[in-house]
Amino acid sequence: MKKFAMSEACSAKTKRGTRCQAPPLAGSPFCAFHADPHRAAELGRKGGRKNRHYIEIENINVVPPSTPEEVKAFLSQSMADVRTGKLDPGRASALTYMASVLLKAIDGTDIHRRLCRLEAEREGGKNLGASFVEKRLH
Repeated sequence: MKKFAMSEACSAKTKRGTRCQAPPLAGSPFCAFHADPHRAAELGRKGGRKNRHYIEIENINVVPPSTPEEVKAFLSQSMADVRTGKLDPGRASALTYMASVLLKAIDGTDIHRRLCRLEAEREGGKNLGASFVEKRLH
């Protein structure tokens, strides 16, 4: 990076407390960003908007998936939405993580129901199996 003489560098100080090394504007002791701090903020916003690669949509009410098949369909749709730019990849990553936790919870619940059913049958409550299972789950 080129170092400027005192008169050839911006007079402003950086956040670190060192002198800004950018060349000043003609007739000004400051560089383009330090001469107009609002310009730097506006350019940052424009850059952020320009780099956004997904389409913002209205808030919609989504029913969470409750079966492995619904989770599979949800993840398939999310993959398609990432590829078409409708879903931010970061959000898709979070959704994928939550879907894996949900699948484990669904699996654990299914195992628990089966165990309760087996215990009910073992105790001789074959006719009470469904109600016994429901009582044990709650």
